[in-house]
Amino acid sequence: MNIHPLFVHFPIGLLVIYVLLELLPSSLERKYPWLRNTKIFLLIMGTGAGFFALGTGDMAGEIVGENALVETHAAFAGSTIVLFSSLTVIYLFDVLRKMGILSVILRLSFIFKGIILWLEKIARALRRPWIVGILAIVGFMLISITGGLGASIAYGPDIDPLVGFIYHLFF
Repeated sequence: MNIHPLFVHFPIGLLVIYVLLELLPSSLERKYPWLRNTKIFLLIMGTGAGFFALGTGDMAGEIVGENALVETHAAFAGSTIVLFSSLTVIYLFDVLRKMGILSVILRLSFIFKGIILWLEKIARALRRPWIVGILAIVGFMLISITGGLGASIAYGPDIDPLVGFIYHLFF
């Protein structure tokens, strides 16, 4: 039984709403601090749910059978998860630093201290609003391409003009 459709739409919805909130002006985030927490929650939940969707997609690939379309869809799905996981790490380092937990982790982690400091430095450099905004837009494009290819697998490439356009970009 193919359970992939049951799991795939939840992370799509969460991550698309995250992207929309990410693109709001930062002045709104200063005026309404709950927007930041909502963005982070949507990002973490959407990324986590995306891993489940990725796993069920592997099972669906075995049912449908491997072919170039399925492999391309899987590659874009994996890229989407990598990108949103990167955004999640950027925000998690920011949250851990602001809560004072990062300094505790660094004191307790002798072995991984260098790696954690290196990752934190990268996360801090990437945390600029314009960089996160660009990454969010790229993430939305990856979701759209992945979804279009998935619709081509499930319903054929001629189900609607957008799906057909995405399908014909690659095949």
